[in-house]
Amino acid sequence: PFGRMASSSISAKDEGCKQGDHVPSRLRICLPFFAAADLSLLCAAHLLKGASMQVSGEAPLGLLQPHTASEDNLISAARRLGSAHAWVSFAIVVGLSGLWPYVKLLATLLVVMLVDARRCAVDQGLRYLWIIEVLGKYSFADVFLTCINAVIFDISTGGKYRIMGLFNLELNMWMELQFACAALITAVTFSAFLTHWALHELHRMKSEAHVAVGHGSLDVPGVDPPSWSRYRILAAVAALCGAGLVVLGSVLPLARVERGGFLGNLIRPTDDRSLSLSVFSICSRMLHSGGSNAVSTILVVYFFALTVVAPLLEFVLLAVDAFSSRSGRIARRARMCARWAHSFGCLDVLLIVVGALVLELHTVVKFNIGDECEPFGSLMGDKTLLRLAGLGFAASTSCFDPRPSLACGSAAVLGAVALRWSAWHAHEAMHGVQKDD
Repeated sequence: PFGRMASSSISAKDEGCKQGDHVPSRLRICLPFFAAADLSLLCAAHLLKGASMQVSGEAPLGLLQPHTASEDNLISAARRLGSAHAWVSFAIVVGLSGLWPYVKLLATLLVVMLVDARRCAVDQGLRYLWIIEVLGKYSFADVFLTCINAVIFDISTGGKYRIMGLFNLELNMWMELQFACAALITAVTFSAFLTHWALHELHRMKSEAHVAVGHGSLDVPGVDPPSWSRYRILAAVAALCGAGLVVLGSVLPLARVERGGFLGNLIRPTDDRSLSLSVFSICSRMLHSGGSNAVSTILVVYFFALTVVAPLLEFVLLAVDAFSSRSGRIARRARMCARWAHSFGCLDVLLIVVGALVLELHTVVKFNIGDECEPFGSLMGDKTLLRLAGLGFAASTSCFDPRPSLACGSAAVLGAVALRWSAWHAHEAMHGVQKDD
């Protein structure tokens, strides 16, 4: 929305653009420096180990010893996902969170350089930056996928099973997040700030050029839209309803996962075998999982901010703008903050990750837990032997069999995404901004 509003205000041939100077020196000097630092952080995040699956417990005859089941960085994760034929997860990890952050940073730098060299019109540069900004948030997809997997593959027997009064069986498996995860989400967030900063500076540059030729400010028009026009009503209703759906979507389950198989049947308490994955439950379970640490806490804060705080703030600010005078200070600040919130609201990214979860969760089981059931291979399908050991309920021919399905929270989030689109388009129409073909 910000890019469309900025690029459609005046055409590239406008006199103000012709009189515009180079981009501000602070952007010309600082952007390459900050981009280089962000690229270095991205490289570190992709080369260092990001997460590992830890296993502890005990089993009869020494069948289970504490160890690390798997440990990956971007390269090894891509290779193992490809081997598992988990192509949607492969696209998320390699494409959205692997390659795209580099392309986004370099593309932002290139656009600013072309505008500064006057090889690209300010209008065109704003349009390109808007596209980059809108697509940039999809780099958070891998972080969301990691959070959900950390919850699903947190497996615990909740203590020891006593077998025949002689042996104990206890299993705890959890995902331990490492520094690379925090580095990745920090780098992606900083990249989003850099792109939006470039947008803001180019828009300010264009507005100053517009004022210089006597056309007035692009941000402070002389005439307010009519009181309670149909566009104002639509913007207000869409924003308020969207805020309500964000709250509902964060509380209601986005998906349900029934955890079966030998390991799933051993989970205690038994209610934990069935997961209702809402935003709040994901955050809560990550904070109380076996792998909870400082990095997982950072990811929980980001996950909640990107899926609840930023979208809710965006809707609230759009509602404030709809109820305020366009030329007033409150409305101008609300519009500016709503554009910033829009850069970080990731409801659509959340839907993509939930869809990937439902489509191919079964294919990433081996990726996450490896061959952890191999020591129990001759036992886990033998109902008679397990019944004698008091574990007949756990008998299964599969090691771990999570069965996902979509839930009503996904519909609420989808509705919020649609209302966000409606609210921004009504916002543009309310202020007389037409899309430049």
